[in-house]
Amino acid sequence: FHLSHPDVLLADLTFPDGEGLALMQEFLASDPELSAILMSAYADIATTVDAMRAAALTVLAKPLALDHLM
Repeated sequence: FHLSHPDVLLADLTFPDGEGLALMQEFLASDPELSAILMSAYADIATTVDAMRAAALTVLAKPLALDHLM
C-alpha cells in the first residue's frame, strides 16, 4: 500500500487473521480519500451500520454479484 495508492479498497468484513473494519481504518488513516467497500456473508443491519459509520461506502452481501460493483 505504501508504494501505490489504490482508488478503492474491497475487503471482507471477517477473515481468518484479521478484521475488515480494522483493515479499512488502517488504509483510511494513510489515505482518507480512499473509497472502501466491504463485503460479508454474515452482515446484519447493525454490522452494516457500524461499517458505514466507520466510512465504508457500503457493505455488499456475499456471494458477491460482480455487476453490483459497476
